[in-house]
Amino acid sequence: MAAVAAAAAWGCGRAAGRAAAPGTIALDANENPYGPSERALATIRDTAPRSCRYADSADELIAALAKRHGVTPEHVVIDTGSWAVLVAIVRTALRGGGHTVVPHPAFGAVAEYAETLGPVTRVPLDRAARHDLDALAAAVTRETKLVYTCNPNNPTGTIVPARELRAFCERLAGRTTVIVDEAYAEYVDDPRFGSLDGAVRDGMPIVLVKTFSKLYGLAGLRVGYAIAPPAVANQLRATRGGPDKVWVPYAGARAALASLGDDAYVARTRAQVAAERAKLIAAVERLGFTAPEAHANFIYLQHPTPDRVAAAMLERGVRIGGRTDRLGCRITIGLPAEMTTCIAALSAVLPTVQ
Repeated sequence: MAAVAAAAAWGCGRAAGRAAAPGTIALDANENPYGPSERALATIRDTAPRSCRYADSADELIAALAKRHGVTPEHVVIDTGSWAVLVAIVRTALRGGGHTVVPHPAFGAVAEYAETLGPVTRVPLDRAARHDLDALAAAVTRETKLVYTCNPNNPTGTIVPARELRAFCERLAGRTTVIVDEAYAEYVDDPRFGSLDGAVRDGMPIVLVKTFSKLYGLAGLRVGYAIAPPAVANQLRATRGGPDKVWVPYAGARAALASLGDDAYVARTRAQVAAERAKLIAAVERLGFTAPEAHANFIYLQHPTPDRVAAAMLERGVRIGGRTDRLGCRITIGLPAEMTTCIAALSAVLPTVQ
């Protein structure tokens, strides 16, 4: 539990750095309030004096990631968080324009950036708030250059079984670039789920996107990466520009390396989040509302007026995500005490907000 105490000391569960009333509980950005692992924290402390240097350990990080996913270093592209990775993929795929297909709702950065370069088709999720793979495939045209998937999906937390998602990627292989965003994969404990890094190893032309910002708790150090066939990875590097060492902070590269070796921390954090997530879903259901089956560090409260719910919650000192779309509110799983406050606020808000 040392990591929990460290998180509390560092204020990871607070709204530090963002405009909000003092003491506001931040449950809107899917951050890990437990903070980095003890190994990562020790590394950050040790490397802080060298923050004046570029990340000369970038090659070591790339080699470790390649080994972890069973690929070569030529498959791995690092960048300043997965957001930067996604932007590089969009810029590469839509060079000269082109059509993009995305599920909706899903992480909005891809669609929003793609719309600056070409048309975007948003495909509604199915009744279980999962990707509708058949509908996504049907939306692909001759002009489609990019298809985005997010597994687990943000903001719903739902998953697509690995076998189904791989078959979907195979259907589109060679026709368009397919992104598989696995930002929250480390939170999933379900036999149906699995990373598609094996598909990349087999040469499938997809781009897998990963991050250290979520379960690993390194959101403030900005380390993300892509795994793609070498030819695609080379294109991403050309779009990104610059040597690898300038794209991640020195402390971030070292902390990411330390995090990769701490499987006990990953398992403990996953279990803690799952326990609090179950409590939150049960509370939402007791209040007469529903949330899809969730597998990440957030739930999706389905509500007809999410903006009003978010505003009312903020008045009670809890900031949740109500503005990502008009279909529901995304609530991040915080520390146990924070979730107690959140549930009390929801109990006051939901019966009154229409």
